[in-house]
Amino acid sequence: MKKTLITAALGLALPTVAIADDPDKHQPVLFGYMQIAGSQQFGTGGPEGMVFSGNRIRLGVKGQAVRGVDYFFHYKWDRLWQSSILNSTYNNGQGFALPGANAGVQDAYLDIHLHPYLSAQAGKFRIPLGLERVQYSGMGLPFIQRSMTQSLGGNRSIGVMLHSPNLYRTKAYYAVGIFDNHSVDAGSAFNSYNVALPVGGGQTQVGGVMSNGSGRYLFSAMVGYRPNRMFNVALSGARADAAQLYTLNGVRVPAAKEIDAWTIGIDGNIHGLKYLAEYASVSSYGGIEGLGASDWYVAGLANLHEMHLTPDWLDLEPAIRFEQFQVRGNAGLGAVTKAARVTSMAGMVNGATLDNLTLGVNYYFNPKNPNAAKVQLNYVIPSRSSAWRAAGRNIGPGNGYVYNTMVVQFQTAF
Repeated sequence: MKKTLITAALGLALPTVAIADDPDKHQPVLFGYMQIAGSQQFGTGGPEGMVFSGNRIRLGVKGQAVRGVDYFFHYKWDRLWQSSILNSTYNNGQGFALPGANAGVQDAYLDIHLHPYLSAQAGKFRIPLGLERVQYSGMGLPFIQRSMTQSLGGNRSIGVMLHSPNLYRTKAYYAVGIFDNHSVDAGSAFNSYNVALPVGGGQTQVGGVMSNGSGRYLFSAMVGYRPNRMFNVALSGARADAAQLYTLNGVRVPAAKEIDAWTIGIDGNIHGLKYLAEYASVSSYGGIEGLGASDWYVAGLANLHEMHLTPDWLDLEPAIRFEQFQVRGNAGLGAVTKAARVTSMAGMVNGATLDNLTLGVNYYFNPKNPNAAKVQLNYVIPSRSSAWRAAGRNIGPGNGYVYNTMVVQFQTAF
C-alpha cells in the first residue's frame, strides 16, 4: 500500500506521466537499491580497522510517457562514509581533501522507438564501451567492486545513441553514439584536466542552455551477439578528441590529439556455472601522448542452488577473479609522474603492473529474486603493487587494491 502511494505521488510530480488521459500511458515504476559495506586492509604499516560506508545508494523512476517513448531517471548518493565537514577540513598533508560523499544525477534519458529494430536514446547514460560496464548494473555485480577496466572506459556522458537489442531477430545487438566529451563522468580514461574543453567561442549559454561547444566529441560503438544465456560476446570501441593542453600547473605535459579505447568481453551462465572475461586497452591514457594502459581479467562463479546442490534457503555462490592492469608508453617519465600527481592517477609510471586476485562468496536470500537482498564477501590479494604504493597516496587504478583487503557488503533492492 505504501509503495503504491509513493509511486502515485511521484507520478503526479512527473510531467511526462501526469498529463492527460492517455490510453497508452503506463504507470511509472519506482526502483532503487542500497549497499552498505565494511572494509579493512592488512599490512599497511599504519593504523588499521574496519571502515563502514554506503557504497551505492540509488533511487530512480522509469516508465512510458506515450507509446514508443520511454523515460528513465536515476539519482545516486554514493560513498556515504564521512561527513561533509570532515571532508572539507581534513586533508592528507598534500593538499588533497579526503574523498567524501558523491551525489548527483546518475542517468536521465529518453528512449524513442523509431522502428522495431531502431531506437534513439538521448540524455545522460553509459556510453557503449565495455561489456561489464554497460551490461551489468550496480546491483547485479558478481563482485563488490567492478573490475579495473572501469579506468579504461568512459562511464556516463550526455549524448545521443542509436541502438537495438536484437537486430532483425538475429540475437545480434548494436549501439553507436556521439557524446559531449567534457561531460564524461570522472574515474575514466576520457576524463582529466587534459581531455576536453567545455565551450568554444561566442556566448557560453542562452537561457540556461549551452549554446556553443568546443568541437570536442566522443564517439563510441558496441556490437555483440547473444544467442542464449550461455554465451554473450561484445566488441566495443571509443575515440575522443583531446584538448591538447600543453601545460598543467606549470608542468609541460606531452598532450595527445585524441584518445582511443577498445574492449572485447564474453560472459555466460551454463546451468549455474557463470563466467566473465574481458580485455581493455586505451592509448593516450588521460590525454597524455605516448602513454597507454591495458587490463584483462577472467572470473568464474558457481551458483550451488542453480546447480541443484543446495536448498532454497542456502543459495550460495563461490566466486573467483584474477585481473592484471598495466600502464606503459614512451611519454617522458618526469612529465608523466608530475601529471599523475595532479590528475589523481597515482602510480602512472611506464611499465607499472598491478595484479588483483579476488576470492568471494555471494549469498542470496531469495533465489527467485536474487538482487532483492544479498550478502557478498570478497578478499582481495594484490601482487606487484609496490609501484602503486610508492606513488605517494596509495591509490591504484579505479577499483584496484594495493593491499590485502577484506570487504563485506549487504544489499537490498526493490
